[in-house]
Amino acid sequence: MKIFEVVWTDYKQKKNYIIGRLVHDEHYQFRYNQNQIYDAIKNGFRPFVEFPNIDLTYVSKEIFKTFAIRIPSINRDEIDNYLGNGAELATDRIKIYCRTDVSEK
Repeated sequence: MKIFEVVWTDYKQKKNYIIGRLVHDEHYQFRYNQNQIYDAIKNGFRPFVEFPNIDLTYVSKEIFKTFAIRIPSINRDEIDNYLGNGAELATDRIKIYCRTDVSEK
């Protein structure tokens, strides 16, 4: 299982918010972090178009488009190293960190 923290940066406040968590096991699951999402929204974060309801858990067999553009192939061996420093696009304030690999074989 791989767990990714989704972080949004508020440059005005110079603060990072862990706004959600993406989990990959047999499926992909995304859920907003209820502890920080409300403060992030107050400071300018807008929920992803693909995940408009901040109270739901989203599940898919395929990686969500929101993350497919930000994360290299989940199956690549070097993903932990790549995402250890965070993956991001130059066009937004979202960064994704791989935090846990609990692979069971």
